[in-house]
Parts: sequence; C-alpha cells; structure tokens
Amino acid sequence: MGRIAALLGGEGERPTPLQSKLKKLSEQLGILSLVICLAVFALGLAGIYVLGNSELTPLALLTTAIALAVSALPEGLPTTVTMVLSAGMRKLVGKKAIVRKLPAVETLGSVSVICTDKTGTLTTGHMTVTEYTDERTLELAALCTDNASDPTDAAILERRPRPEAARLSLIPFDNAKRSMTVVVNYRGILLEITKGAAESVYPPAAADAARMEERGLRVLAVTCRALRSPSDLGGGMHSFVGLIGLSDPPRPEAAAAVGKCMSAGIRPVMLTGDGANAAKAVARAIGINADEALTGRQIERMTDEELSEKLKTVSVFARVTPSDKLRIVKLFRAAGEVVGVTGDGVNDAPALRTADIGCAMGSGTDVAKAEADIILTDDNFATIVDAVETGRGVFGNIRKAVAFLLGTNIGEVVAVVLAMCFTFDSPLLSMQLLWINLVSDSLPALALGAEKTPPDIMTKRPLGRGEGIFAKGMLIRLLLHGLLFGALCLTAFYVTLAATSDHAVARTACFLTLGVSQVLHAYNLRSDRPLILVRSHNRLLVVATIVGLSLVAFAVFIPPVASAFGMKTPSAATTLFCLALAVLPVVINEAVKIVRCLKDKRPRGKKDAAC
Repeated sequence: MGRIAALLGGEGERPTPLQSKLKKLSEQLGILSLVICLAVFALGLAGIYVLGNSELTPLALLTTAIALAVSALPEGLPTTVTMVLSAGMRKLVGKKAIVRKLPAVETLGSVSVICTDKTGTLTTGHMTVTEYTDERTLELAALCTDNASDPTDAAILERRPRPEAARLSLIPFDNAKRSMTVVVNYRGILLEITKGAAESVYPPAAADAARMEERGLRVLAVTCRALRSPSDLGGGMHSFVGLIGLSDPPRPEAAAAVGKCMSAGIRPVMLTGDGANAAKAVARAIGINADEALTGRQIERMTDEELSEKLKTVSVFARVTPSDKLRIVKLFRAAGEVVGVTGDGVNDAPALRTADIGCAMGSGTDVAKAEADIILTDDNFATIVDAVETGRGVFGNIRKAVAFLLGTNIGEVVAVVLAMCFTFDSPLLSMQLLWINLVSDSLPALALGAEKTPPDIMTKRPLGRGEGIFAKGMLIRLLLHGLLFGALCLTAFYVTLAATSDHAVARTACFLTLGVSQVLHAYNLRSDRPLILVRSHNRLLVVATIVGLSLVAFAVFIPPVASAFGMKTPSAATTLFCLALAVLPVVINEAVKIVRCLKDKRPRGKKDAAC
C-alpha cells in the first residue's frame, strides 16, 4: 500500500492533448494580438499626423486598435469547448461510460494505443471450470479460495462448493508471486494449500499447463502438504495435486471492436496476468496481433530501450504485474502515443493515473475509480471503442469551432491592417468590431459544436501528440478563409466609399458584408463534403443563423442603433451588393468541395468515402 501511495504521489495531474494545444494557441494569439494592436496604432498615428487624416482621432484610433486586438482572440472558445465537452459527456453516459473529468471526453478522440486487460474486458468474465486433474484437485482448490466475487474463485466454487473446514491462516493472492496460500483444519488434518500459476507454484507442471493454455484456458496449479503443528508454516516441500483449466470465452462483440480500432488507426494492446499461451489464444481469436508475447519476467530483464523497441511490434503482454503495466504505459507515452488504459484493482491505480485516459471498470475498486477519468459500467472493451468514436466527434466539433472563430477573426484583422497600410484609414470602428466579434461569431460557433459525429470518423487515424490542432491542412484553409473575408470587406468598403464619398456608409457596407459572411461561414465548416451530400441536420445552427443575421440587421437597419454604432442605413442597391459579396465564400467553398469530391471519385470508379 505504501509503494502504491508513493507511485500515486509521484504522478501529478497533466494537461490533456487538447489543453496543451489550446494553451499553445492562446499564447501565440496573445503575442499576435499585441503586435497587431501596436502596428495598427502606429499606422493610424502616421496617417493622422503625417498624412493629415481627419477621419480618425487618436482616441478613436486607440479604441479601434484595442478592439482589433480583442478581435484576434476567440473569446467564445472557452464557452464553446466547455459546452461541446458537456454534450459529449451526456452521450457517453448513454453508452455506459461515466466521465469523471470533463477534458477526458476529447482525450478519447486522440487515443492511439489502448492498453486493455483481458479477463472481463475482452472476455465475458464468466469463468467455467472445464478441465481438472481429479476431484481432489477441485476439493483442495475450493478450500483455497478467498473471494467468491472473484471470477476465478467463483468458477471453482460453482463447480465444487467449499467443504466445511476451519481456516487458520490466509496469505492472499500476490501479483508478484502469482499465488495464494491457506492453512485449514480439514477432517482433523492440518493442511497448507497453495493455488496459483503453475510456473510459480510447481514449475515441473509448467509444460503441461502451457499446453492447456494453448486452448485458451486459464490454468491453475494446486499443491498441498500436511502440517505437524500450527507453527509448522512456510517450510517443507509441497506435493503436486493437479491442474485446473478455466475457460473464459471472448465477448461476442470484442472482435468487431478490435477491428474498428485498427481501422481507426488505434492499436489495441493486451496486458494480462494470465499465461502467455492463453493470452495469445484469446488475442488471436479477436484479431489482436499474437505473433509474439512478452511475459513479466522477460520485461524485468529488459532495459527501457529494449522494451521500447519491443513495444513497436508486440501487442500481447502476459503475467504482467501492475509495475510492468505502469512501465509499459510510460514508455508508450514517451514514444509520442496517446495512451488509454483499463484497470480495476488498487494496483492498477498508478497506471490509470499515468495514462492519458484512464478507464476504470464499474466492478473495480474505489481507488481505481478515483484515479480514472472514465468509468465503464459494463466492463466492456466495445464500450471503450464507442467512447473513442464519441470523443473523436467532440474533437472534430471543437476543431470546427476553433477554425470558425479564428477564420472570421483573421478576416477582421486582414481588413483593418491592409486598410491601414494602404490608406491609413480603418474600415471598421471599435464598436462595430466588438459587435461582430462578440455577438455574430459566438452563436454559430456554439452551433457547430452540436454537429453529429460523421459516419466515417473511425476510418481515419487520430492526430498525434505532436500534431497541432490545425493539422491535416486546417491551417491553410483557415488562412485562405481569413484572406477571403478581408478582401470582401475591403471591396465593400472602398467600392461604397468611391460611390458615396461617405465613410459612415462605407463602414456600414463593410460591417454588413463581414457580419453576414461570418454567420454563413459556419456552413462551410459543417463537413468536408458538399452540403447537398450532408444528410444530418443541425437545427441549432439554423437557429444561430437566424439570430446572428437578425443581430446584424438590428445594428444596420434600425437608424438610432446604426447611428450609435457610427453607421448609416444603406440603400437597397448597397445592401444587395453587400449580400452578394457575403454569400461568395459559401459558393466558392461548395464549388471546391464538389470539384474535390468528383476528382476523388473518378479514379476509384465507386463512391468515395468523402462523397
């Protein structure tokens, strides 16, 4: 208990992959916003005092620069992330997975290795005695049971109820020794009975046990010796009594779940206390690579470098102790993998805490549950895979929300900075920037977080630990969207200014174009497929669109409100011109998606996954 407490004390809380990526992103955006603020203010002062620009005052310039710096930061992101994670947590409850730590929902979507126990997770957990040497072997094994709720002991007691005997002492099952011992007074004879792994209890029987394990059985050896007196403990040679083979068939859904993992780029790894042959038999039955298995004793003799090399190919680890499991998890994480671990005992607590995502069994100990991020109420490996699918959907929605918020913010920054560079004038004032940034952006971003999980989400590999949130081309698309928004805003501003020579009307046109285009931009990010092929519906996005457009119209077409924002109600022609510009991003994006879809479809001669 002391060693376990020390291990737990040495493992502090670590940020999840998403938290690390968002922290890095926020630091970068914070520096960028400060640079933008200073650059805009410097350019504006040059326009005022060098070129004599009378449209801006130093105070108005300062507030605009600060507002632009604020606009560069996605203020709605924390709220959006929290709400998306909460929605994912509710979905997981329906899939028999209870989330204890909210960020764990997203971490599931990044898992690349799942280290899972065998008994009760990949198998049914209901053991049955199918082979045994003789009735005396069962009789003595029944006397040497400790916990009727343990699957192994329960199977023995189901086949042979425990005989009446006075128990004098008990040495509980030990993970290191792989055995347990009792002393009983049975029919007037003092007996010391030991039950456990054959190689630990009676090595000469290990070969026979290995042949039984090849049939997928958990094998126990039973030994015994008669005591002369109660003080005659721990000495003398035990006599071999026999072997017991227990069957625990794989869960019917385990093979499909393992196949789903592999198609999703997730590697399942079995960590079990059973023998190597039994572990390989079950692994082979459900589709886990069983070409080679490492035992705990082999692991102990390896250096970290040697074991790390083996981890690249070996997926079955047998006779492992909790310290072996902890070491394996640490080395996987050191190799850049995002690791999920299942466990149920007190000894599993350090590994559960060390893993990126710890999954405790609902039937496990309170200590294991306290250290876990998620509790699986049905102890089922398939539940972990379903939870990973939900986590991937959550992470995908967070990426969409981040891309939406930053893409629109880049458009605002591009428009103001370029205008300052070329004409030393701002197309948007501080109030206008803040209104668009705080009101028009937030609702669509929240709605994107409610998108349903795409049906092909488990056919793609997860993002690696070192990959940023904008991997797989997201950053390039984000920048292109921002440049497009900036170009449209400047077009609306300068065309209207040339036609009316009124800065208030020109800023109104810029505001209207930017506000409408940003609200509609949410539809560009719903899916990589064309909208006509997206069969799911997002009612929340429809509501957010209506509300967002209404808020833009409220600021533009209500004269007192427009005046308060430094704008003038535009003419019908200006309004139509601005709306035409605002829908261009959707039209362009849909055209690109259709072309890409047709291009991907043509060589294959069949319907592409993206189409």
